[in-house]
Amino acid sequence: MTLREYLESLAQEEIEEIHEPEERPELWVSFGLGGGVFGLPVHQVREVLRVGVITRVPRAPDSVRGVTNMRGRVLAILDLRVRMGLPRCEINDSSRILVAQGPSGPVGLLVDQVEQMEQVLPSAVQEPPDRLAAVSAFSRGVFPRDGSLMVLLELGSLLQPTAA
Repeated sequence: MTLREYLESLAQEEIEEIHEPEERPELWVSFGLGGGVFGLPVHQVREVLRVGVITRVPRAPDSVRGVTNMRGRVLAILDLRVRMGLPRCEINDSSRILVAQGPSGPVGLLVDQVEQMEQVLPSAVQEPPDRLAAVSAFSRGVFPRDGSLMVLLELGSLLQPTAA
């Protein structure tokens, strides 16, 4: 290989490195639920509300906590604890409703507390460990953060009807 060929090959490698697409982090809203940390993509969350009056709906599945009035519109509230097989808990001052954009309109997701926005690199997402098998049906994977795992939820899976 001549010096010229060698220099051209180095230049080509640098060009390829420059043109490699840079991985962009995705923004997720993290929230607490039953002692664990979960997340939804920020583009699916319209807003976060304090919990107000929730009216129970007769004969609704246990995971449907009820409905609430959101500025003159009826909003169905899904209790994520119950939906994912965790025990129902009492609503307190830190409880929040994530208003998510479902396929047929907005839906409220009752969570224990909202934490923060997280930047998630797609390449860092891992398969859920066996100990999280109960929620893996609702997840895209897990993201390691600060010595713990954030379960990345799939909104579509959460909103699928449960078998009766």
